[in-house]
Amino acid sequence: MSGIFNYKSISIHMSRFQFITANLVLITLLGFTSCQSPIHTLTGEYSYKISGQVNIGNTSTYVLNDEIGSLNIIHKTDSIYILTFNTLNGGVYHTEATLNGKELTLDEFQRILSVTYTENSDTFIGNTAGSLYTDNFSITVRGNGILYDQTIIFDLQYSGKQLDKQQSLRGNNITLIAKKN
Repeated sequence: MSGIFNYKSISIHMSRFQFITANLVLITLLGFTSCQSPIHTLTGEYSYKISGQVNIGNTSTYVLNDEIGSLNIIHKTDSIYILTFNTLNGGVYHTEATLNGKELTLDEFQRILSVTYTENSDTFIGNTAGSLYTDNFSITVRGNGILYDQTIIFDLQYSGKQLDKQQSLRGNNITLIAKKN
């Protein structure tokens, strides 16, 4: 009888051992496959496009020329990231951002924005009505982005002044879409 008892005892122990081993392997695999770190999903190279409208002065609204380029996101510390923007026309600017869940909040940063427009009145910069103008503005950029798989959609706000004429510029509905390469 003791031989049968030992046999059953060994079978029970083997079954428990196999059960525990199988569960540990499964838990480990699930941990590695389903919980990809936000650091690995956020960092990398993106292509981006910015579009929207701005107000210049008190009443004039202008559609921005689309800006396209590459965005590089680098992990700095904990939930802080460095974002560098390289525009297709050669401009470069950067900022830091904080990740909280799926929301990326940009630190406020400064940049130069070129706006090309026509003005129907000669009161804006004193030239002939209907002429084509390109003016540079020193702007402050603020915004938040939401992560969607391989895409980040930012809602940006622009505010600033024209470099030589001191007209104000405001834009509250500017969209930046960045898609991971």
